[in-house]
Amino acid sequence: MSHGSRPMAESAGIAPAEMPLTGRKQVSRAAPPTPGQTIENTKADAAKFQGECASMTQSPHDDRTASNPQKLRAQGGRTREELGQTVEALAARTAVQSRAQEKAAAVQAGHVREQAALEPVRHKAARTAQGARDNRVTLLTVGIGAAVVRLAYRHRRG
Repeated sequence: MSHGSRPMAESAGIAPAEMPLTGRKQVSRAAPPTPGQTIENTKADAAKFQGECASMTQSPHDDRTASNPQKLRAQGGRTREELGQTVEALAARTAVQSRAQEKAAAVQAGHVREQAALEPVRHKAARTAQGARDNRVTLLTVGIGAAVVRLAYRHRRG
């Protein structure tokens, strides 16, 4: 297999003799996680998520209730600010997901358009192939005639 005009090992900066060793290392690094690793990763993700959820439900302030209207206003202001930051973070996550979904839809639409653009070419190729099958004798005669002319020309020059 080649990469451009150079073999893949050369294009990756690897001497051909090192290829089997390097390949083995890369395969071991690229292997999917074991079931135990998957369970541990899932547990870590769940713990992180639970921590994030707990911080959202806990009161962000030491005072459960404000003792006077001034403190209540200040607490409300801090709560609104934190809520705004949370909404911004959620919007950023959603934006990334929606952009990925839009990109996937665009790629899919591009594939459909590409297939539609190839259809006339496929149809014409099929018609040409059928025409060649229908006119085999004529094509063989023309081909043999061209070969004879070329041989005569080469014989005359040589």
